[in-house]
Amino acid sequence: MMNTAAPLTAEQLRKLDRLRHFATRYEIEIVPPNGAAMLVCYTPRRTMRGFMEALSERWAPIIATGIVPQDMKGERIGRTIGYRFENGAIIRFSGRTQRDAIMSGELTFIGAPD
Repeated sequence: MMNTAAPLTAEQLRKLDRLRHFATRYEIEIVPPNGAAMLVCYTPRRTMRGFMEALSERWAPIIATGIVPQDMKGERIGRTIGYRFENGAIIRFSGRTQRDAIMSGELTFIGAPD
C-alpha cells in the first residue's frame, strides 16, 4: 500500500517537538451557521467543567467574532459536551487533539488570548 500523505513541514515538526513532553490538549471549536469552524482554544480537560472553564477564559474573543447571538439563547448538544445557539452556531469539542490539529491542519484562531 502506498502512502499518499504529504510529509510534515518544518513548522509542523517544530510545533510537535514543542509539545513532546506535555499532556494532551483537546481542541474546542466554534462553528458558525455557515459551517467554517474556527479554533477557540485547546484545553487539557475534556470534561464539561474543563469546557466551561475554557469558555469563560475565552468569552471576550468568542463574543467579538459576532458568531454567538447577543441574547446567547441555546441549548446543550445532546449527551456530548457542546452548546448550540438559536442562530445555529455551535461551540464544542472537535474530537481532535492539539497534535492531531497540527498534523492535519489547524483551524483559524478566533483571536489572541486576553
